Amino acid sequence: MAALQAFLDDYPACLIEGRFLSLHLPSLAFSDGDFDLALSSHLLFVFSQQLDEAFHQSLLLELCRVAQEVRVFPPLALGGESSPHLEGSIEMLRAVGHSVSIQRVNDEFQGGACELLRIQRADG
Repeated sequence: MAALQAFLDDYPACLIEGRFLSLHLPSLAFSDGDFDLALSSHLLFVFSQQLDEAFHQSLLLELCRVAQEVRVFPPLALGGESSPHLEGSIEMLRAVGHSVSIQRVNDEFQGGACELLRIQRADG
């Protein structure tokens, strides 16, 4: 909870100083390979009912475009069940040459969420 409060306390200054960007997903306004690591937390797969498989896959590809490595946590839908988009997304990522794995994490922030999806870009 301390991290959440620190974020909320800093948020107004972030907006004024331009440290946050307003983007329309799934497109990201960055060049290829701008980042070593891209993180997605509690968006992809969590909102499987609200965001279709095409959105998930296009955003995963876009994250891979801008970063050498992508980590998505958790690879579960709301309620902790398996996302219907996970297996198809993994197959698609592998088909375009990316290395994909599911890795166990030590911190279970959300009940049942003890894994993350790790993607390493094909040319990374």
